[in-house]
Amino acid sequence: MQDIFLPSAAMRTRYDICDVTLWRWVRAPRMNFPKPIYANSRHRLWKLADLEAWEASRDRKPTKEVRGWPQARQLSGGDA
Repeated sequence: MQDIFLPSAAMRTRYDICDVTLWRWVRAPRMNFPKPIYANSRHRLWKLADLEAWEASRDRKPTKEVRGWPQARQLSGGDA
């Protein structure tokens, strides 16, 4: 089974936030927000399963659905 990863643009759409808010969420320990995986030195990707688990733990839904996000990437477990 392949994991699905979302880039930061999809994250901003999913949660209706700006890049600075995303940056703050990643760095705020109290948010317990999933950490990104760096595809290279510039591109952050988040594992969809981790995001869904985080959402469930907060009992809140994302503001927008991005499952069909054109830039969502599927990587096998060893490619991250």
